[in-house]
Amino acid sequence: MISLSLNVGEIIRKSIIDNEKRLGILPLEELKNVYNKQNTFFEKELSLVSTLTVNREVLEIINLFPNVLDLTIDSSEQFTTKEINFIIQSFPNLKKLTIKNQDNLQVLNLSNLSQLKELNITSNDKLFKMTNLEELTNLEKLTFYNNNLFSSISINKLVNYIKENKDKSFNIDVLYFKDVFPDLPSNIVWSEFLKEKTLVEHLTYNNEEMLKVYKKALSIINRYLESGDTDEEKFAILYEWLTKNVTYDFASLKNTNNKKLASNGTVGAFLDNKAVCQGYTKAMQFFLKILNIPSLDISCVMDDDARKRKSYSLDGRMMPSYADHSIIKVRLSNNTFYNDISSDSIRAMFGFGKKYFLMSKDEIEKTHKLVGQEETLAYKSISDEERKKLEEFACRRIKKREEENISDKGGTMWHH
Repeated sequence: MISLSLNVGEIIRKSIIDNEKRLGILPLEELKNVYNKQNTFFEKELSLVSTLTVNREVLEIINLFPNVLDLTIDSSEQFTTKEINFIIQSFPNLKKLTIKNQDNLQVLNLSNLSQLKELNITSNDKLFKMTNLEELTNLEKLTFYNNNLFSSISINKLVNYIKENKDKSFNIDVLYFKDVFPDLPSNIVWSEFLKEKTLVEHLTYNNEEMLKVYKKALSIINRYLESGDTDEEKFAILYEWLTKNVTYDFASLKNTNNKKLASNGTVGAFLDNKAVCQGYTKAMQFFLKILNIPSLDISCVMDDDARKRKSYSLDGRMMPSYADHSIIKVRLSNNTFYNDISSDSIRAMFGFGKKYFLMSKDEIEKTHKLVGQEETLAYKSISDEERKKLEEFACRRIKKREEENISDKGGTMWHH
């Protein structure tokens, strides 16, 4: 007999009941009587478990679940990369695998999972490599968004897999659009994860919407940027364009209708020229992905300490209550900077200059409470004079291009 904790026992009971109900072994009421409030199981009973969410307790007896088909590893427990790969390799007959919010996962080994039909990989901040994806010949659905985009990761295998398997169903981060374009599968959904407290976890778009966004972003890049610009100059120009051309959507803050959530993403920013803080961040990330400049969407709080101490659950993570603000972390010339585009856009509306442009972590934390254990590899600050020069450079470039009345088609520096 195997004794388990109350929480794990509840998970196991539900899985056994669901499985036996599906197989028609016992009537449902009899099943409930047999397993109700039971936390001690025979190994034969554990072999009936087909759906499993892993925690430390389960990890210690993982060999007692030989028939798991649907496996979830989420933020209810944090594992190392080695542990995660050990867990999934323990279930060679898996049909569905979900891994999300694993803060330590860096490399995911997908070997020996030839029966897998559905793979969901989301919100794993340090994941930079997936191996043996090509071995998943029976895969029917792949969801991959809001994973590590800050390091210089190679996604060639993922992109090739998408292009070579157009008959499958894909839900992919919008930031990979430029890598998949122009070979766009008809059954692909493009997603943007919403870190703020909203009515939905993510926004989704079709190929037609994303193609419009991509063309708009390319037209701006090709119109205002030159091949000789430094990364800092490119960023300054795009920052200037966003703060002056995308209007803060105050009306959306009062509207709880899901349709108004467009302002949280790239479609709202690029096609409607309206955004809230997260929309500005997503639009800048989209620009930077085209330019191969790494960035991250950082959630934060701009308010009093009392509000910072409260918390709520978002997709399994505990977040500061009213952590309803988004800023962008960007790596430029091996240095890391924080930027609050939406706040500077609002300042621009009222005739004020930029206040949150290219800030170090120490500088941004004077006014922003960053969510979680936000890490930064480089702490270099730049002087106010350097910031001013970049701002003036960006203003001159945009003014010059607009005076020249260059068409939105521009050059073809970054065109596929």
